[in-house]
Amino acid sequence: MYYYFKLRLKIINRYFRDFGLPPLIGYILTLVFFHFTSTYALQRLETAPYVYVAFAITLLVRVGGTEKRDFLKFQFGKIKYLIIKALENLMITLPFMIYLLFWNRLAIAFVLFLISMVLVFFKTSTNFNLVLPTPFYKHPFEFSIGFRKNFVFYFIASERGYLSLM
Repeated sequence: MYYYFKLRLKIINRYFRDFGLPPLIGYILTLVFFHFTSTYALQRLETAPYVYVAFAITLLVRVGGTEKRDFLKFQFGKIKYLIIKALENLMITLPFMIYLLFWNRLAIAFVLFLISMVLVFFKTSTNFNLVLPTPFYKHPFEFSIGFRKNFVFYFIASERGYLSLM
């Protein structure tokens, strides 16, 4: 397990280097950005704690991919997989819980902790497919392609030009 977390740290460091930042500066900038956005959101918005929890849960779902889950189960076994997943979820949600506790949102911080521990036992997937129905059933792409190619002519054909659309 130690080597898994060491590998994750190297991957995060590589992301910072690929972005053009030394890892130490990247961590500092990430903490400063997190601090200021969290403080601003929790001071200004009424629904900020709920949005905050939703954002933390979104991060948890994104981290727990299908391929990664299968690899960890194969590599470490069921018990160590659950321990790794619990530690990983706790590390992701810990900054959110600390800020919620600091702003006296004890119940919401506890709910976030419970959700992060419950998500250890469930398969989370980011495969979300939404198909919107179209009124052009037999030829679904002709209208959108034609509009994209000719939308400039709508401005020219209008009576006053571009101002009539505003």
